[in-house]
Amino acid sequence: MIKKENIYVGACIIMNDPEHPEVGPVKGTVQKITELSNGNEYGYITNVLPDEEFRKLPDIKDNALYGLITCFGFDIDLLPKEEKTDKFPRQLQQFKIYIQREGSNGCTELKKCKTFYEDILELLDAYGYQINELEFPGSCPEGRKGKNRIYCHPSQLAGECAPEAFEELKKMLYHGTTYKIVRVEKERKLVFDYSDEEEFEQYHLKYDATIRQRMLKAFHTDSSEEFKVTYKVMDELADKIKIVTIHNYMISGGDFANYRYLQSVYDTLLNEGKIVIGPKQANDEHITRSRAID
Repeated sequence: MIKKENIYVGACIIMNDPEHPEVGPVKGTVQKITELSNGNEYGYITNVLPDEEFRKLPDIKDNALYGLITCFGFDIDLLPKEEKTDKFPRQLQQFKIYIQREGSNGCTELKKCKTFYEDILELLDAYGYQINELEFPGSCPEGRKGKNRIYCHPSQLAGECAPEAFEELKKMLYHGTTYKIVRVEKERKLVFDYSDEEEFEQYHLKYDATIRQRMLKAFHTDSSEEFKVTYKVMDELADKIKIVTIHNYMISGGDFANYRYLQSVYDTLLNEGKIVIGPKQANDEHITRSRAID
């Protein structure tokens, strides 16, 4: 038996159901905990994902909802938690899972997708995902659990997750009843989950020793009369040093951390006289041109 104070999502447990001894001990991982109103120290139920070896047992398979079994606190015991080394502590796997809804004929109008949303959101809730309704018009709900995020569009389930969690996430989504999965795509490169401030700090840690010389080389010209278009050089450098995160993987621009970092280096070199700005040209006065001083 496990008291409420000792149970947690992600706990490895073993279940012995006295009412169904024929099932035998079943091991699994807690996905969701729901407290009951009786106030008892064992007054909760858990949604448990059985370990792979137990999932196809008839008594498990036939009674599971979305692949999960329900366990009471007095029917389970804690197992030692397996220590796992996180190979990618700050990196996430992006994915797109294309789906075909039953009877949809390709229609993805949100107002016509009620049964799909009832199904997918119930599934995610059963696995302990927090459901967020996004505020902007035409947006779809998303589910979040730890590092995992799933954006629930009627034609595509997309998001990111811990790399080692992807296979179980995919298996979970196969339990949906109103759609079938037609294609799964994984991005080959992992993305970081840095915040904007953390990303900015990473540029300092990674590039401070070399960025001044790289920028001076990028702005080098063979003649003192020759200047380079500043934003083009900066764009090229920004692309080369960019650390792809969950926030910037689709877009870029001057407000992002890689551009702000480069701008601070450019401003320093400009103030030191190592970079100079050229004269404006009559046909494009809004374009700034620069060159490095040898």
